[in-house]
This record gives sequence, C-alpha cells and structure tokens, in this order.
Amino acid sequence: MSVPKFNEFFQDFMEFLSDEQEHVVQEVRDYLAGIFNLSDEDMRATTPSGGNLFFNRVSWTQTYLKKAGLIANPEHAVVVITPLGKKILDDKTEFTLDFVKDLMIKNGEYPTEPATRFSHVRRTKTRT
Repeated sequence: MSVPKFNEFFQDFMEFLSDEQEHVVQEVRDYLAGIFNLSDEDMRATTPSGGNLFFNRVSWTQTYLKKAGLIANPEHAVVVITPLGKKILDDKTEFTLDFVKDLMIKNGEYPTEPATRFSHVRRTKTRT
C-alpha cells in the first residue's frame, strides 16, 4: 500500500478523537499508520522536497480539520475534537474533502477566488 492522500485520513482522524480527550499528534499518527496498515517502506517515503510523506499528509489533514472548525490545538502538538466536530461525527456525516472545504469556506479559511501571481503580496501603498 502507499501513503493515502491527506483527505483519506479525515474520517479516521475524527473517529480517533471521538473520546473528546486531548491527544498528542503522535498518537494520532500511530493510530492512522495502524488503521491503514502502512509498511516501513510507506513510513519512510518522502515528498519531492525530502520531508516525510506520511507526516506531511497527516499535517495537511490536521490543518484542514482545524480550519473547518472540527478540531482544535489547545497546545503545541496536541489535538482535541471540537463540539462541532463531535456533533458532526455523532450525526454519522462522512468527512469528505468537499464537506470539509465547505466548512472551511464558511469559516473564511478557504480561498474562493483563484490566486493570482502576486496575490500573497500585501500592498501597503499604491504608486501615483
């Protein structure tokens, strides 16, 4: 098996947090690696820039779920399900990429306009 895409971790990430307790991110990673039966080779896979692929994808999972308001980070490297996340999980809603993106958009945490070449540059003064 290869390392799943970040959005394929959504459901299991949320289910792990369903006990409403704070968890160290490493606990979540260990759980996900087990659920997906990732091999040692999978766990050593790297991104094109040389980072760990599994860690990278779990980090993106965490980022999306947090921006959607489903999880929170009460402190560094600690995650907990939010009341909204728990309600949605209890309602048996499937955590698809589209569903999570919709929540992010509602929270103003997902760009709805296409990025332009220099859209990340903050302009403070215009020339006249």
